[in-house]
Amino acid sequence: MLHEIYIKNFALIDENRIKFKEGLNIITGETGSGKSILIDALSMALGKKGDRSYVRNGSSKAVIEAVFSCKNSEIIKSLCDLGIDDAEEEIIITREISAEGKTLSRINNRSVSKSILKQISTQLITIHGQNEYEQIMNSNNQLNLLDLFGGEILYDKKRSYKNIYDEYIDLKKKISKLNNYEEPSKLQREIDLIKYEIEEIKTANLSKDEKQELTKELKKVENTEKIQSILSTSYDSIYGSSESVLSILSNSLNKFDQIEDFDKDIKQWNDVIKDCYYRLDDVANEIRSKKNSFEFDPSLIDELNQRIDKINTLYRKYGNSYEKVIEFRDKSSKRLEEIILRDELIEKYKKELKIIEIRLSEEAEKLSNSRKQIGLELTEKIIKELCSLKMNNTQFRIDFNETQYNEAGSDNIEFMVNFNKGDVLKSINKIASGGEISRFMLALKNVISETDDIETLIFDEIDTGVSGVAAQTIGDKLKEISRHRQVLCITHLPQIASYADRHYLVEKFDTDISTETVVSKLDYDQRVTELAKMIGGLNITKTTIDNAKELISKNNRSI
Repeated sequence: MLHEIYIKNFALIDENRIKFKEGLNIITGETGSGKSILIDALSMALGKKGDRSYVRNGSSKAVIEAVFSCKNSEIIKSLCDLGIDDAEEEIIITREISAEGKTLSRINNRSVSKSILKQISTQLITIHGQNEYEQIMNSNNQLNLLDLFGGEILYDKKRSYKNIYDEYIDLKKKISKLNNYEEPSKLQREIDLIKYEIEEIKTANLSKDEKQELTKELKKVENTEKIQSILSTSYDSIYGSSESVLSILSNSLNKFDQIEDFDKDIKQWNDVIKDCYYRLDDVANEIRSKKNSFEFDPSLIDELNQRIDKINTLYRKYGNSYEKVIEFRDKSSKRLEEIILRDELIEKYKKELKIIEIRLSEEAEKLSNSRKQIGLELTEKIIKELCSLKMNNTQFRIDFNETQYNEAGSDNIEFMVNFNKGDVLKSINKIASGGEISRFMLALKNVISETDDIETLIFDEIDTGVSGVAAQTIGDKLKEISRHRQVLCITHLPQIASYADRHYLVEKFDTDISTETVVSKLDYDQRVTELAKMIGGLNITKTTIDNAKELISKNNRSI
């Protein structure tokens, strides 16, 4: 449930904190007051693409923060997997948009990507806006809604179908690729190129860590003189002069040998010095051998550089690492085999394709049959909902037409509706009445929402084209939905606004330097005044006041 939204420096809103509760939360305001800004802000918080034009003029950034409570264990688990383990108490979604257009998304103060933000937020809240009226006209969106209503039953069948469809598409791509080389000269050029590339990699005789080892060896060769100089100096210091370390230690040993029998500590010291002497003597011999093994060889430097250049050239051409080069070689070998055995492979793939097509047809039919069964359930529920919205004469049907295989199956569906008694069913995109479409959308959304665990529903001007009794029935339906889910609804109609458990007013004010939009919660008297304005305009009379009170009283009784 959405508890609170905080908005700062967003469009015309300077700073506003709005608290919501369970039940039906109604939002009203004059046309142009900024009601859509509130929805835009919430949409932005939930992952809509950031737009710097929303940052209030003169501000460095806009901030939107939405606070939710959540009982959905799957969402809480998803957040825990992200390291957000305090989600059981509340979920705080924060979105910042800078004046330069950069965005920052956080959940409970943990930075998250926009994709993760949308994944989480779409499970918390659904916004039903006016743009969905256009979307419902699209056959693909109608199919998506049917699949959404079908839930796990259709999900499993879609997944089985999709796995086979992916194999089917992969085979078709392989056949198409092989068929693209019908011109012999073009085919031969590719064969020659692949053979050259494979041979170049093969003759290079690369090894995994060769470049690193060669680079290390090159540095050593380039520093031969320095190494020899230091080794010579070290050897002389340890062994090669009368003042060397070993000479000094030898003199000490001779003296300690004379007195070691007199004191056990002296004997221990003498043993340590002897050990150091013999160790240093071994080191000196090793230094001498190593020093003699170093010889400066300019030709070796050239040889190492040439080999490193060869390896770098191969890396540039075929990949930036040993593994990439080998991967390129293996793919090229496979491609060469495909070309040489082209005819045999095409025949092989075509046989496999026929088998896959049979399986694909079977899975598509299973999916289609399940959709048709689910479609009957959806039809029955929508008609029942429409009847509750005083649309008793409405007919609704889902027509199925077969289409070529695609990711979603082989079904092309169309929502067919007739709102008038005695008329014929027509495609929903040919229905003109805005009021009828509004009620149909409310019925559809209410039915679909029964299949999910989303706790908060937002209806943005669901009353478009509606008045009178139709508005009353929409208000009844919204109140009914709000008994089980939190509902936020933007409306222009007093009949709907009168059902509110809480009523919020959006107003626009002009100051000396700017224009601001403010959202405030109305108490009872303020609600009566607002409804009276919605009924009779600015000319508030005792009659409009009484009408407003009557609406509130009547529409807040038990339904």
